[in-house]
Amino acid sequence: AFSSDGTKLLSGHGPKSWHNSRLDSGELMVWDLVSPQITPTGRYLYPIATVGTGSSVRSVAFNSNGTKVFSGQGNGAVKIWDAVSLAELASNPGSFQDVVAFSRDGTKMVS
Repeated sequence: AFSSDGTKLLSGHGPKSWHNSRLDSGELMVWDLVSPQITPTGRYLYPIATVGTGSSVRSVAFNSNGTKVFSGQGNGAVKIWDAVSLAELASNPGSFQDVVAFSRDGTKMVS
């Protein structure tokens, strides 16, 4: 998911994803799209925040002002995270979550 200002990308991964074959749970990552790292072989994005989620991440969303992110977990939980620190703010168990979204004004969420 992209932040509303287009400066960040939010991604979720399942166990043993492409970048970390040792990971036993899911991972949530925020990427900086404004300042990619320049290397001799090209431009690469590196995460600016990463957190283990305890379960695979099936879906992700930013709220409208980019201060919170929402994740749907493979174990059925939905979680709200601080978009800068990725500190978990709230969690609610549920059923399998393939889609999560915030309302435009950021006051409602759906999963």
